[in-house]
Amino acid sequence: MQLRPTIHLYFEDGRYVAIVPDHPDCHAYGASYAQALENLELLLGRRFEHGIDARSEAGSRCNSSAIRARLVAKFGRLSNRRLAASIGIVAPDAPVMLSSALGGKGSRQVRCAIALALNELPSQLWPDAAGRIRTMDDSCFLAARRGMRDASSAADEQAANDVPSGEQAHRRFS
Repeated sequence: MQLRPTIHLYFEDGRYVAIVPDHPDCHAYGASYAQALENLELLLGRRFEHGIDARSEAGSRCNSSAIRARLVAKFGRLSNRRLAASIGIVAPDAPVMLSSALGGKGSRQVRCAIALALNELPSQLWPDAAGRIRTMDDSCFLAARRGMRDASSAADEQAANDVPSGEQAHRRFS
């Protein structure tokens, strides 16, 4: 008897997504529904070929591949070093840090940088992480996003103050 999983297909953020609800950590993207399905079949084929459980260590590689695929869709096909630099991680061991964080391990700051680049809570990217880690990662993400918003507001305010208006502009340039 061959199992036939239910597959959900949808369009999100300018790309097509295929996901098996029973295995939400293993989803795939594509430029079309057909490509998303093909990518999902490859991931599931590898996964079940090796008897990988949804929560096993190897299963997190499936999630790691999906997250990396999303970064590649956003930044293009780059080496791990360049991909890390694109999300703000610049260090001699940045490629290793990125690889580790893609699997939900490693540095919280790198996981948060990935989440910020994808504009998604870390707890949604790595749902199998321990509850305390998910909470702390989400707090880090929200604080960083708040800081980015505050910096953007300050820059907008500064730019507004630097724009001469009416009589001031006349005096300044005459």
